[in-house]
Amino acid sequence: MNKPILYIDMDNVLVNFQSDIAALDIETRATYRGNYDEAPNIFSKMKPIKGAVEAVHKLAEHYDIYALSTAPWNNPTAWSDKVLWIQKYFGTVLYKRLILSHHKNLNKGEFLIDDRLKNGVETFEGEHLHFGVDYKNWQEITDYLLDKAVFYKAQTKKEEKSHIELNSLWLEYQEYEKVFIYPNGIQHKEEKAEHSSLNLARYLQDKLHCSLLEISTKRGLLYCVINDKKSENFEKIILKWQKMYSQSFIDFAKN
Repeated sequence: MNKPILYIDMDNVLVNFQSDIAALDIETRATYRGNYDEAPNIFSKMKPIKGAVEAVHKLAEHYDIYALSTAPWNNPTAWSDKVLWIQKYFGTVLYKRLILSHHKNLNKGEFLIDDRLKNGVETFEGEHLHFGVDYKNWQEITDYLLDKAVFYKAQTKKEEKSHIELNSLWLEYQEYEKVFIYPNGIQHKEEKAEHSSLNLARYLQDKLHCSLLEISTKRGLLYCVINDKKSENFEKIILKWQKMYSQSFIDFAKN
């Protein structure tokens, strides 16, 4: 079973960025004031945020976890320091799971824990968990994600069952024309309710006396309409609908 993907920022999420700044000598603090992340080897000396290490190990049982961070362009040691820091505090749980990028939105996954809305976080396609704002600490984050993990596990089992049902259905009705009508296929918001996937499926069921099956998928209910009465108008109607709606909404199979 594939686990949902979880990305975790480092600075001020896994790493207590302030823990080493106070320990810098006066000269270094003066030189890099306002740009402490450019101070040589600063990252290697920092400590983890309270609860971060324990939380990551616990969440790794349910999620495919990656550390997703940025590193100062003008501080080459920061890149290697971050690798060493991850190795020191997380060992095998994040082994070869560190991604350094200034474009976090390019990474695909379900969740991203980050304390800022920069470097692509604001356009991340999954759910952004705003650390320190919506979730004050690692306990709150962990509680939320463990609840989500239960949902994902149930959803995955449902999808696996749906795949089995689809394969069985295909074998049973392989000699008949059939159409799969997916949810959310209406292209324009002004379309009327009668153009919903359910009503289109019921139209074929009522008018052509087709068999109608409902299958639960990640996208919602999938309607499979089978032309088991071999109506001559079935294909004509489907081809007309494919011109009206998205091809991905109406999937026609002759056999």
